[in-house]
Amino acid sequence: MAGDKHPPASAFRPPRGFPVVVPPAPAPSTSAQRLSHALPLPAHLALSTASTTLQVAVAAVTHLVDGPVRPGWSLATTLAHAALKATLVNHPPQGRHSLSIVRAATQFAIPAAMLGASRTGASVDIAMPAGLARTVADAVCPGAVLRNAVSCSAAAARSIPGEWIRHNSLGPASDSEPVVLYLHGGAHIFMSPGTHRAITARVSQSARASVFVPDYRLAPENPFPSAIEDALACYLALTGLDFPGSTFAAALRQPVKTASAVPTLPISPSRIIVAGDSSGACLSLQLVQLLKALRIPRPAGMVMLSPFLDHEISSPSFHKNWSSDFLSLDIDGVEWALDVYANGLPRSHPSVSPIFGDLWDLPPMLIQAGDAEVVTDDAVGLFKRAAALGNHVELQLFTNMFHVFHTFPMVGEAAEAFRRIGHFVQTLQSQTPQGSVSVAVDAVGSDSESQSSKSPQACALPLSVASADVDPSETLSGTTPPPSARSFVRVQLLRGTIVESRELVHDM
Repeated sequence: MAGDKHPPASAFRPPRGFPVVVPPAPAPSTSAQRLSHALPLPAHLALSTASTTLQVAVAAVTHLVDGPVRPGWSLATTLAHAALKATLVNHPPQGRHSLSIVRAATQFAIPAAMLGASRTGASVDIAMPAGLARTVADAVCPGAVLRNAVSCSAAAARSIPGEWIRHNSLGPASDSEPVVLYLHGGAHIFMSPGTHRAITARVSQSARASVFVPDYRLAPENPFPSAIEDALACYLALTGLDFPGSTFAAALRQPVKTASAVPTLPISPSRIIVAGDSSGACLSLQLVQLLKALRIPRPAGMVMLSPFLDHEISSPSFHKNWSSDFLSLDIDGVEWALDVYANGLPRSHPSVSPIFGDLWDLPPMLIQAGDAEVVTDDAVGLFKRAAALGNHVELQLFTNMFHVFHTFPMVGEAAEAFRRIGHFVQTLQSQTPQGSVSVAVDAVGSDSESQSSKSPQACALPLSVASADVDPSETLSGTTPPPSARSFVRVQLLRGTIVESRELVHDM
């Protein structure tokens, strides 16, 4: 039950028997939102559908008359962007009907067969989950008083549903290929493995890997650090690893006749790539930071798509790119939802916003984002901080692209992004990255301007910047930096031609 017994009629109200305490929700910001969410559900659905239809129609006419919001957008891209933007504007996070409607709308599952992939159901069984909860809480927020205490249930076991996705072009799984642990996005409160198959099937194809996607627990019913517990359990189940003093166990359970579809367990960490989009990218970084804290062997690398890492939402891009990104949510509602997720901790806590956490000695990272999304600066900020500490990190910033553009097949940049993901993963599997020299990279805000700066533990080196037309049919072997380098790449894909400028820093 919420702390306020009488929230506004238009605001989220926890139903009777809601399992956790949440802070009182503010009313939606605009009069239209307040009116719509104060209405009964059928009336709200009718009004919001009419509003969305009108906004999409206006976007289509504007595109045809005045041109797209961003250069290079097709009409299909404009329509998809407008529909998502209107839907999210009409359903702010704190709206009375928003949680139930958006959850219902995002529970659909894209059939894997439509994507040229196969799906194999699986689950991670956890013995003594209370031990897991205590282990994670002691590591990520020692001594903290959470709004909702971590579960210390006496239940002997619980399970995390999940699925294996494998593209049909790959053939039977082998014991030498990479394996991706993919953590789906959805603002910590929405989505599922089924909604993300358009991404996971293409990751499987491009990386030539089997992809395991857990259906981890979501807020508000399961706030921080519940999802981190589930991510850790999945990683341990895949690798068969344990650590001294653990009071729990995790094991992967799957059908017996799946030898050709899934890899043989256990899987060496040197074969595992942890990946995710948006809040799933945040969870990926939280998981790797936890593995480091627990001294558990870390994965071979990380792939982060449009990472949402700063829960203080303090970056300039959150406001600058408001019109060009569909993720333009009600600010009051976003802050309320993130407070719900943070479970009583400050949103700037380094375990809640992992960009402020321990970034030393991370696995090699590939970060992809659009320069037209509200969390662009989260991606750039992580790149700059991680590179300054000597990590192997590459940022690929796609011009005029919005949040998790990888989801949309009509966007040409998505195909190029997946191709680069595949090259990154295959490079990691063929050559273990080296490099311990710390490098500081600063001011990557434009294609042609860059500068480096020294810090007490960083060595500033000159940056080289080059622009070139690249045939999309060519491999990236000549354009991707060697494992001992850190780079920033701005990519623009127009009419089949890739134009990129690169700021590349090599170890000495």
